[in-house]
Order: sequence, then structure tokens, then C-alpha cells
Amino acid sequence: MESVVIGRIEDKIEKYVNNSDNTKEKGTLFCKWILKYLFEQSDSEIGDMCEIDGKSDNSIDAFFEEDKIFRIIQTKYNTSHNWAGVAKFIADMKRIIEFSNKYVGDNNLVPEVCNKIEQYLEEDKHIEIYYITNSNFTKEEREKIEFELDKFGREFDCKFNKVTLHILDIEGIKDFIDMSLDIIPKKYRNATSKLILKNYFISNITYVAEVELRDFAEFVMKNKEYLFYSNIRNYLKSTPVNKGIVKTFKEKPKDFWYFNNGITIVCDDFKPESEKVLEIFMPQIVNGCQTANTILNEYRKISTNQKKQKQGTILVKIIKDKNKKDEITQYTNRQNSVSGKDFFALDIFQKKMVKEFENLGYFYEIQNKSSIARKVSEMEKYKGMNEFRYLFSHKFNNILQVKLVVQAFASAMYFMPGTATSRSGELMVYGEKWSKIFNDKTPEKPLNWLYPFAVMTYAKNNLEYNNKSSVLYKKYSLMFYVACYFRCLVHIFKEIELIGRSENINPLEIEIENYTKIFKNSDVNKEILNFVDGVIKRFMRDKSITEAIKKKYDNLDIANFMKSEVETNETIRTTLDEFIIEELHDNRELLSTIKKIY
Repeated sequence: MESVVIGRIEDKIEKYVNNSDNTKEKGTLFCKWILKYLFEQSDSEIGDMCEIDGKSDNSIDAFFEEDKIFRIIQTKYNTSHNWAGVAKFIADMKRIIEFSNKYVGDNNLVPEVCNKIEQYLEEDKHIEIYYITNSNFTKEEREKIEFELDKFGREFDCKFNKVTLHILDIEGIKDFIDMSLDIIPKKYRNATSKLILKNYFISNITYVAEVELRDFAEFVMKNKEYLFYSNIRNYLKSTPVNKGIVKTFKEKPKDFWYFNNGITIVCDDFKPESEKVLEIFMPQIVNGCQTANTILNEYRKISTNQKKQKQGTILVKIIKDKNKKDEITQYTNRQNSVSGKDFFALDIFQKKMVKEFENLGYFYEIQNKSSIARKVSEMEKYKGMNEFRYLFSHKFNNILQVKLVVQAFASAMYFMPGTATSRSGELMVYGEKWSKIFNDKTPEKPLNWLYPFAVMTYAKNNLEYNNKSSVLYKKYSLMFYVACYFRCLVHIFKEIELIGRSENINPLEIEIENYTKIFKNSDVNKEILNFVDGVIKRFMRDKSITEAIKKKYDNLDIANFMKSEVETNETIRTTLDEFIIEELHDNRELLSTIKKIY
């Protein structure tokens, strides 16, 4: 598949960055573009991620945590990039990783980053470091970068094997997006390679083979530039060394066959060149990236003589069926620590929802960065629904990102604002709470998913539930607002006798048609949206709530309160319900207005 991204990313970046004439602001906007389109962060979160940028930032423009990975990013827009900057970035990163207290200056967020690095190293979790520019690296720079990446890997391999470094120019940005879209760059699409098999049997379209570790390592080394494009974890360098695999490779290589689950390769075609040599057309490792990477790293370290004498074998499956690659990737990676949001693009339910939303005029983005890869003319057909346009800003492009849709849905229908805000990985495919959201009762009508997303968007844009708000609690309460809105609707439906007062009903049990009557009436819904804002204002300023926060956290720590207490503390939820009912009883005019539309 030819990438539709290539040659167009520059224009997209320029359009985004040109919202400012100030050189410094252009650099900040480029950083935000990277966070938004490469790392899929929401607009409401990006501002906080970039706050570190400025004086004494120690080469850090942004940082964030996601899926048990801590990412540190520096971006350089246009002429701000130069080799000296790359060298300084690498030196600064080495310094603060090796010596967490050796930061420079008095930027109060740098110690936070250093503490987080120290924590991640102690807990043996991933840290990814990125230098990203929209410039083109020269040939000389590419050679220097290759050298520095290898040097960084060698120096950090023993002490910090879960720290990885990435240096990307505009071509690297394109490749990054292509890999997320499962598009193999054109220069690799006709690639073929040969794999030596020790023993094997053939079953239909599959070779199941025993391969010598040294032969597999040579195969990976020769083809590493393209072997991993279809692996759901993307970059080869982003996969850490596994200590167990290393130990087996070094000390008990003959046991590798017994201890390791093996490698799965999907290809366009294969044919035997000889009895023990298989020619593979466009091979892609879809499972076993960590194993392959570790074998390669350890194989490179040993001498030529040791390579020849290396013992041990590994199981390798080679499957000739590119059309089923998605399913193979999904099920062979299910046991691994793969980000759940990456699996949405492979999920049958989500694929169906793409078509349902398209019928309503929305682009449902279940594959990372797929909207940015579309041609402008293709995206113009997504017009949205006019009757709901009041819920979105004039800049809304009718793109619904699956992660945000699921977060809003979980908050609205299951009262999970804390999970949605700070533990969203639990809601992703195969996450701890995924099966609670996606099961036989999951609604298949897209409006069930659109309405919570629309409420979230309205609260962020019109009611200042975002990180720029001058009201402290609103900075941390976006998903709580969504949860409260639908909790209010349930109480409203009870008050107007649409459902029984004594019934213990959650928002998911309400017929979608009842929601639609409200959402299609913009005047009524705006009153409700403002009413919910008032309920939250009373709730957050109530003495019993502020004292509960201070008692739990020793100070008015609203952020942590929103992440946990409002979702898990039954007493606090009961207090919220009491406030909603009291406010409704004081606002009979609103109830009367709502009742008229039913």
C-alpha cells in the first residue's frame, strides 16, 4: 500500500504551526503537533505536558506517562535544529538518567522528571527519549546519529536496558506514522530474505521450523530495517532487553528451544531455495520482537569464533497469508505487554463502529494517525450531524478518536471518571476493565458513544473543564463532568417519571431515543449542561467534600481526589446524588421544560 502521508506531512505541520508569527511560539506549536499526531495525546493534556519547556529545561520540551512508559521529548522546528543541539540533547539525557540529581538550573519541573526517571529505573519500566525535528538530516548527520544510537545502546545496555533513544527528522516522522498505520515504506516493499532451517514441517501455508540461534541472528541482522514494521510495538529499538532471554542465550542456549515461545513471521510468499534454505518475500515479525531483538543484541557482542560455535535453536513459524496479518498479530501478541489502544484497529466491534459512524458523517479513528494519512478530499465527506453541531467548536473536524470515545463512554455509562482520567489503559483492549465495557450488552448504536464524547467536548470548550481553567477543580474534572451529566439525566428521568423513582438504573439502561430527544433540543440540553456545571460547583465547594479531600491527602489535592475517590468512595457518590436531587427540586422550571419534550 502506497503511503498517502509522504510529501504532505510538511504542509500539515506548517499549517498547524503558522497559527503564530512568533518564532518561539512556532516551536511550541510544533511540539504540540508532535504530541497530538505522533503520540495521540488529547488537547486537554498537551498543555500540561509542555509546561517544562523554557529556561533551564535540560533539553526537555515535554514529558508524559502512558501504558507504563515514560516519554521525554525535545522538538526543534526548522532552523532551530543543528547537530550541536542533537549532541547537547544526548549529553543532557545521559546526565539526568545516570545521575538523577545532576540537573542544571532552577526549572521546578525538571526535578519531577528526574524523580520519575529514578522511579521507572527502580521499577524496571520503560523510558523512551525522543529528539524530533521537521528538518532533513544531512548524510553526515545520519552517520553521526547511527554512531550515537549504537554508542547509547552499548553504554546503557547493562545498567539501563529499558531506556531507548530515538532521533527523528521529517523522514523519521513519516516512517513513524507509516509504522503506526501498518504501512511499510516503499523502499522495503519488495524485500526478500533467506532463512536457514535446521528442521521443519510444512502445514498448508505455514512452515514450522527449528532454526539455529546463530542463523536466526544473522537473518535479523541483515533485515532489521524492515522486519518489525508490522509488529504492534513498532520500533525495534523501543523494545527492551529481557534478562531471562539474555541469561538463556548466554548460559543455557540449548534450552532456548524449551524456554521460549518462538517467533511468528508473516510474509507475502515463500519458496524453498534448497532443502534447508527458505526464501521469504516481505517477511514481517508480528510476534517475538523482544526475543528477536535480544538475540540480535547478544549475538553482536560475541566474537566471530563464538558466533560460529553458538549452540541452541528457536521455534520459528513462517505464515504465507498477508490478508490475515491483523488477526495473527492480535492473537499472538495477546499475552504480551502491548498497549491495548493499539488493538482497537484489529477489533471486529470497532471496525463495525467505523462504518456506523461514517453513516452519521463522522470519521471514527480506530487506527493511530489514520486521519492524518487521509487525503484532504477524502476527509471532506465527513460533515457530522447538524443538529449536534452546537456541542462542538467551530474547529471540530468530525474526527472521533477511539481512545477519547471509550474514556467518555466509560465515564458516562459506568461512572468511571478516575479510571478514564488516570488509568485509561484499563479500558483498552484486554485491559483490566475492558471486558466490563465490551461484552454482550455493549450498545452497537453509535449515538450511545457519540453523546458522551459530545458532552466531554462541550464541557472542555464551553465550560472550561480543561487545563487552562482559572478554576482549580475544573483542571482535573473533565471526565467527572461527563459522569455527572449522565448521572443527572437519570435523576431527571426519575423526576419527570420517565422511569421509576425507586429503580436503581444506570445510564446504559436508558433507551437511546430518550437521550436523543434531549440532544436534538439544543436549548434544553444547554440548560442541562449548565445545570450540571452548577451541581459540580456546589459539590466541589461543599465543606464536607473539601474536608474529605484534605483528610485523605493532607491537603486540597483535587487531582488525586478525582483520580480515585469520586469513583470508589460510595459515601461521596451518595453525597453527589443528594446534591443533584436537591438542585433539581430547586429548579422545577427546568424539569417542566424537559417534561414537555417527552
